[in-house]
Amino acid sequence: MSLSSCEKLSDDELMALCRKGSADAFTALYDRHKQDIINYSARMLRDRELAADVLQETFIYIFRTIRYYQPKSRFKALLFKAAHNITITKLRKIRNLDFIELNENLIPSTPEESLLEKTETIEFFKKNIYTALDKLPEFYREIVLLRYEKDLSYEDMSEILECPVGTVKSRLHNSMESLRQLLKKSVKEELLP
Repeated sequence: MSLSSCEKLSDDELMALCRKGSADAFTALYDRHKQDIINYSARMLRDRELAADVLQETFIYIFRTIRYYQPKSRFKALLFKAAHNITITKLRKIRNLDFIELNENLIPSTPEESLLEKTETIEFFKKNIYTALDKLPEFYREIVLLRYEKDLSYEDMSEILECPVGTVKSRLHNSMESLRQLLKKSVKEELLP
């Protein structure tokens, strides 16, 4: 099967082909998910080179465990669980973290704003969100990234983090509340020196 025809298949179908030895299927999986793993790891590790290492180690793990894959759980959850575990291992080794990037779609704006005003608003919110996220504990920051950056379901997050869905919801709620409080404080300090 060619690489172009593999691109149309689901992750489970590609994994089934990988189990039969298809290098094209494995390449298609890699190409489909590499940017997500890099972005997730880079945001957690704050280092794109380390994130590239996580990507490589994640797909080495997937390659080594292909024969054990059961399509009863989503491939994306398995992939992020592997990336999560490798990332956490690397985080434990470095411990000096620096948040890299934020999705600009999370920043509110009004239709009346000029492009300049919108840019200034985006930069203002980015600066304050970066600061607030930096202050969050690692497990809070991670759950925010998994939910809002990677758009994973509670079930997938539960599988990745190895905790019940209720715990995921609770942690996410607590994370967002902590972030909200930090942002309020940060914005007040910025606006009222």
